[in-house]
Amino acid sequence: MFVTLAKKMDYIESGIEGISLCNLWDNGTGGGTSIVCLSADAYFPKHAHLGWEQAYVLSGEVKLGDVTVKTGDYLFAGIGDIHDARAITDSKLLVFTEKGIDILDEG
Repeated sequence: MFVTLAKKMDYIESGIEGISLCNLWDNGTGGGTSIVCLSADAYFPKHAHLGWEQAYVLSGEVKLGDVTVKTGDYLFAGIGDIHDARAITDSKLLVFTEKGIDILDEG
């Protein structure tokens, strides 16, 4: 069993302005479980998924391609799916990934 207590969670800058994350678990294949925080108007560039991704919106509103997800919404992206993301409001997502991603543009 593996437990991360909230008071021990460390958020790090992602290297993309306005986006930080807390890596909760690394699965050893470039994926794992993270909490991703996006400031309003933060942009995550268009990217392709090397494995599946699941995300649950804990708070806020994020535009993913042509779709806007809000608190309580769920996203599944399969292998090869391509999208970008722009936070409409300050947002927090719980993200589970199988593998990494390939960034296709720098926004």
